Amino acid sequence: MTDQRHPLRRFFSGLGRILSVTRSIISGLISLVFILVFLALLGSLIGERGLSVPEQGALRLDLNGTLVDQRSYADPLTQLINPNAPGEFVVRELEAALLHAAEDDRIQAVFLLLHDFQGGGTSKIDELGAALLQFRASGKPVIALADNYSQQQYLFASYASEIILHPMGMVDVRGFAAYQPYLGEALEKLSVNLHVFRTGEYKDAVEPLIASSMSQASRTQNQMLLDDLWQTYAGGVSERRQLSRERFDRYVNQLDQVLLEAAGDSAQAALEAGLVDRVMSRDDSLAYSIKLAGANPEGDFYSHINLGAYYQIEGLATRPDRRPQIGLIVASGTIVDGSPGAGAIGGDSLAYLLRQTRLNEDLAALVLRVDSPGGSAFASELIRNELQLFQRQGIPVVVSMGSVAASGGYWIATASDHIVATPATITGSIGVFSLFPTLEDSLARIGVYSDGVQTAPFSDAMQLDRPLSEAASQVIQARVDFIYRQFLDLVSEARSIPTADLEPLAGGRVWTGRQGLELGLVDSLGDLDDATRRAAELAGITDYQVHEIEPPLSFAEQLTRVISQGVSTLASDRPALLSRLQTWLGTSLPASALSLNDPQGLFLYCVLCTAGSSL
Repeated sequence: MTDQRHPLRRFFSGLGRILSVTRSIISGLISLVFILVFLALLGSLIGERGLSVPEQGALRLDLNGTLVDQRSYADPLTQLINPNAPGEFVVRELEAALLHAAEDDRIQAVFLLLHDFQGGGTSKIDELGAALLQFRASGKPVIALADNYSQQQYLFASYASEIILHPMGMVDVRGFAAYQPYLGEALEKLSVNLHVFRTGEYKDAVEPLIASSMSQASRTQNQMLLDDLWQTYAGGVSERRQLSRERFDRYVNQLDQVLLEAAGDSAQAALEAGLVDRVMSRDDSLAYSIKLAGANPEGDFYSHINLGAYYQIEGLATRPDRRPQIGLIVASGTIVDGSPGAGAIGGDSLAYLLRQTRLNEDLAALVLRVDSPGGSAFASELIRNELQLFQRQGIPVVVSMGSVAASGGYWIATASDHIVATPATITGSIGVFSLFPTLEDSLARIGVYSDGVQTAPFSDAMQLDRPLSEAASQVIQARVDFIYRQFLDLVSEARSIPTADLEPLAGGRVWTGRQGLELGLVDSLGDLDDATRRAAELAGITDYQVHEIEPPLSFAEQLTRVISQGVSTLASDRPALLSRLQTWLGTSLPASALSLNDPQGLFLYCVLCTAGSSL
């Protein structure tokens, strides 16, 4: 068809398209120039600041952020504008730096700055703490410094040889608690009809939406879980600090009396209780640090190198060689259907990565690091199927459980030859639920009604503005019951536990890793290194390398990684502001729970586990 427009209009239309393409090209060139200039400036800054390992100094771990198994994607612009915003620190990288520094004669000490450390879960802290203890075994000190210590910060500090506290600071150790808002009455007042389908009296993921208080079953399992986690925390801290358990418990349980005896001086109370070794102002702690590590060339600070720079300069990232490889894949986040971005586990994306790894990588064994409260039943099954194919091909599969590996996380773990958990891992939660709200009564209150015709009994099912019929409810419950029986069968076969013996352990009940070992749900206790060694044993090899396998990165993600590494190398101290409101909302209504999806609406998910992962 010929263009019938006026020649002048055709001319300006064509000119507009040319200008649009030209603008796109210029924009791309400007972006490229910006990137090149940034990288050049970064290299220049690194050169100017003389980032090299000092002949004698300390390794400085300024952990302004959270411990993770795998970094999530961060916007490059945000990284540039606010390079000192709370970051993510990969446990494996920290461990590698500490173990390397233990053998490095230039490194005299480790300074652990915990002012803005936001945790990451007891399991990850304990794993990294083991590396700190190995560093200390070389005869070098680990000094923990903070103005105040939260419960997670203090757990980390307890692995140090000395803990320093500011005179105006405190050690805020209170024990564990699990509280959340219950919305059942509120939803009832709003006339929201929430239809819940679940298996097992302990599958309490939906309980906050249908009740006004915690059920007895939920209270029983939560109390048992927290008691065991607290035993791990308090027992470990007491042992490392060489305190009697009675003395530690008195500080936690009778803090009012402890403070009265110290005339309200929180720092002095912590010192007298043996929780810290020194109470020092910032000036005094700086002078003490200079005494331990020596002064820098300017003489105004202690001689040191930051963690990021040390890791990069020493080339500690794994490099493939000719030794047999043990593949490491991290599955971290809520399990969802499809291919989400970083921060979640996609059924399609992780299954594809596993398939490509199995077909294209020459592996002796595979270690899957699972840190997930579960999610979509369908996505979990896609991942489990791919792990089965490794086993059928004769490649051993070992699952290393992080802070949480429950519900869908445990479903995945059934397709493994060995499960390694930490004592504080939250696992189990063998159960299924589905829920569907209908708003017909809410809409009726404002004069909105639904009416129409249909051709079959279930044609109007699963509509928000229509009541859910009894027959439709029976259909959903039947699906939930089927998935639950399948879950039991998978666990029964994988763990060699008769179904009758397994049922008391299931029903949605959660367990710690220590309890899971006693019950036969896991094979051994340990960290990621222990899982790797077990994989090597199953593969019959002794000399091996760990090959971390990640999804292919887009250009933007590759750029982000370069910027993040560069910025972290140059980063300096800046206090991070924490919002108690965000913390409350994050605990009460986890964002990950709102992103759940599944083709049939069937979920293997543990809400308690999302809160428990921060314990």
